[in-house]
Amino acid sequence: MRSGAKSKTKMTKDKIPSGAFTLELNVSVDSDPEPEWESPNGCKAIVAVAEDGSYIMLRKPNLWMFDCEPAPQDNGFGGSYDLPAGVYEITYGYTTHTDRESGIVDDWEFTPEEIKPLWEY
Repeated sequence: MRSGAKSKTKMTKDKIPSGAFTLELNVSVDSDPEPEWESPNGCKAIVAVAEDGSYIMLRKPNLWMFDCEPAPQDNGFGGSYDLPAGVYEITYGYTTHTDRESGIVDDWEFTPEEIKPLWEY
């Protein structure tokens, strides 16, 4: 077709002219699936303990609270361990504290139930 010439094919709502370029987009609007959280009671973590008792969680439990506060100390895991320096797999028990008047959980803590040494310094 020459430049400036009119097309003889009429565009209608139901008909796309032959030779026209069409583009189909397959866009998924699905949101990310909700993560599956671990139960806080009996959750496991891999913990590296320093000589002064401070620690770093090498593998945190998959708990909802780490989305809000990433530091274990802010989530009721305690500030230090009385263990020799090394790396441990620790299984935790979960305890909640409930307000007597409102019945709402106002605090929680994790206590080590089982400590398995993986590597000691």
